[in-house]
Amino acid sequence: MARYSTATYSDIDLDLTKLNDGDVQRDTDIDAVSNSIQNIVETMQGSRRMLPEFASQVYGLLFEPMDEVTEAYIGQGIIEILRRWDNRIIIERISVNFNPDNAHAVGYYTIHLNYILRSNPSIQSIKFILRQQ
Repeated sequence: MARYSTATYSDIDLDLTKLNDGDVQRDTDIDAVSNSIQNIVETMQGSRRMLPEFASQVYGLLFEPMDEVTEAYIGQGIIEILRRWDNRIIIERISVNFNPDNAHAVGYYTIHLNYILRSNPSIQSIKFILRQQ
């Protein structure tokens, strides 16, 4: 039996969670947009063979000195890539914070992004981590 939804936006669940019928769970509306944001930011240069310009430059910055300057460059890079590839959102605020990981001799950045969905005026928030791969 087909499932129909009144969702404005739809995307597959990033965890690829399977439903009882074997189909992959769908995320809708705000969850779907959050998936899109994370996918756009985490797409590395060259990984989309048929659309090479669809890529974020932030991964190159993960190998730069981990300081406030790099935090600012990462934040600006995220804003630019999202403005280019997702016109459904208006970015309200972005926070990028370096977190040392002494156990693995590397660090990672925690990204907090507040945005407004153009179809829903309430402020939404997403948090994710960028680390060297």
